[in-house]
Amino acid sequence: MKRRLLKKLRLAEFADWCFELDATFNPPLTALQLDVLCDDLIDAVEAAGLQFGGGGDGGSYSVIIQVGDRQPNEDDRAHFEAWFRRLPQLAFCRTGPLRDANYGW
Repeated sequence: MKRRLLKKLRLAEFADWCFELDATFNPPLTALQLDVLCDDLIDAVEAAGLQFGGGGDGGSYSVIIQVGDRQPNEDDRAHFEAWFRRLPQLAFCRTGPLRDANYGW
């Protein structure tokens, strides 16, 4: 396939990568705690030069961290899993593998 088409289709070296992160809290977070978590997560993700989408309620939270100024990597997966694991109310945390953000679902 020609390089121009690979870029247009976001394939090969032009692929965008992401990973999913799921967290469950026990006891569930209050609305105020959830707002603080969101604000802190936004700051951490933006500081890493990435973007995220997702959300949840007080009991669970799911996000997809994806390309921003750069591609996410295995170090980012470990960093954000550790970031969530520092939360005292965390009951469960799962970080998915890096996958193609456009074709990996």
